[in-house]
Amino acid sequence: MVRAFVLFVVVVIQFIMAEVVDINVASVDELVQIGFSRKLAVKLIKYREKIGGFSTIYDILKVPGIDGEFFVRVKNKITVRREKGSGSLKMVSLFSSNYEFKDRSKSKGKVSTGKRLGVLKGVSRKNYSFSYCVKKALGFLKLGNVDVAGKWLKVAQKRITRSSNAYYKQLFYYLKGAYYEEKGMFEKAADSYDRLTGKWEALGLWRKGVVLWKSGDYARARLVWGKMKEMWPDCPFVEKAREIIKKVSGE
Repeated sequence: MVRAFVLFVVVVIQFIMAEVVDINVASVDELVQIGFSRKLAVKLIKYREKIGGFSTIYDILKVPGIDGEFFVRVKNKITVRREKGSGSLKMVSLFSSNYEFKDRSKSKGKVSTGKRLGVLKGVSRKNYSFSYCVKKALGFLKLGNVDVAGKWLKVAQKRITRSSNAYYKQLFYYLKGAYYEEKGMFEKAADSYDRLTGKWEALGLWRKGVVLWKSGDYARARLVWGKMKEMWPDCPFVEKAREIIKKVSGE
């Protein structure tokens, strides 16, 4: 059952990533396939060349002709690839936050877009539940807004209790690890991934090994992946770890 979950994770991730377009390298035809008009796709590429590339998906709102309504339609189909910690955020796309962002400062029910998604005033003073904060963090990480996601994770940390939902506890530790990995805080990321248990454990060991490898602690990374191989010999991540080691050491 647990091994089936791990395999499901890998398959869904591959499917999801196949549907997402990197706006920093996408061609006109690729943009058209996900909903852009050809004219708008050309404008995006010209703007991309002018600024030297996008740093976040929010940047497309600066492209002439792209408004908030269009952004909402395509936000789940675009991404900005980054080398540092990109693997952790790719896997975040697997999980569902089950809600749309709302801009409470405007008319009720209006979907928030653009920079308003990054506003987080007085959040620590509000009585949000632990699961709500985790969902918020998940949503912002999926959008690539790591800093705001980090603020929601801090609030979630204050809300977590022994009786908190087990699923959201595990998701919280994974998202916290992904956040630290994106920030280059590899030891903290490893500690967070180490908190994953049960059907999440193989995923936790894989990501922990990755961040240790990135930090240059190859010996510990090998030990972690060795444990993963011993506990989950059929886990797809075992082969990924073997490929990384082989590529670097020539084994």
